[in-house]
Amino acid sequence: ADIMEWSPSEPLETVVAYHVVEHLEAYEGIELAARVFGWLQAEGTFVVEMPDRDKCLQLIRDKVIHKDRSGVKRLVGAVGLLGGRPDDKAGYHAWIREHSEWIVKVAERNGGTFPPELVPERWQVPGLHHKNVWTEAEYTNVLKSAGFSRVESTKPQTHGRRDWRDMRLEAVK
Repeated sequence: ADIMEWSPSEPLETVVAYHVVEHLEAYEGIELAARVFGWLQAEGTFVVEMPDRDKCLQLIRDKVIHKDRSGVKRLVGAVGLLGGRPDDKAGYHAWIREHSEWIVKVAERNGGTFPPELVPERWQVPGLHHKNVWTEAEYTNVLKSAGFSRVESTKPQTHGRRDWRDMRLEAVK
């Protein structure tokens, strides 16, 4: 079912969105927060984990590289900003490393996002590229605007617990 059209039959205690929001357009991320608020029971919690744009951009600027299990050198901030898992991982990550300064400039000019259509077509993977990557402050404001009474930042629990790249917000109705 499409999450933007689904509604629960009764109020929920908790809704969890691990690495979902960055795959939505900005307006959909805002709409999702409002919809989840309506789905939750009183004192219900919405838990969100996603890359933090500020951290990703800084990792790119600092050219922080990690080798994955297959030996591919990944510019980790760019993976958080761009997403995507193409078949040719080595070529994709080499392209990212080669164009890192341009990626940062484009992202900064586009409100912090990197348009997926600027990734060379051979590495475009529909549904896997990140459409909008928020900062912690921005998505905290989205959650508060949706009506959540309390929003806390805690350490990420998924995707390798990457607190150096990701954020985790727990919003209480």
